[in-house]
Amino acid sequence: MYKWLIIGGGIQGSTLAVYLVKSGKVSIQDLAVIDPHEQPLECWKRNTARIRMNDLRSPSVHHMDTEPFSLQTYADKSQWPEVFFGRYKRPSLSLFNQHCETWMRYILIRRGRQAW
Repeated sequence: MYKWLIIGGGIQGSTLAVYLVKSGKVSIQDLAVIDPHEQPLECWKRNTARIRMNDLRSPSVHHMDTEPFSLQTYADKSQWPEVFFGRYKRPSLSLFNQHCETWMRYILIRRGRQAW
């Protein structure tokens, strides 16, 4: 039986799952995410593609990881060219999505089976 149940595998639910596991507040074996879609962030990806979003309105410190500058560090390590825009360093959608996928793989790999 699970001790934690998150309803929805969108941005908020997925961010909560990453936070709980990464911070050690819950073991991955005690966590389940319920979502009607096959993959985490499926609606997010579909809707952002539908409106042809290229970059986010939020600054680069708003992402799925617990470390504020994780997205910028990820971009530097992955050698992404020109992916932050404007005064607030708004990330490109492709960078943001890949960063999210990295954290979702972390959750799924640590669990040993898919949470969705």
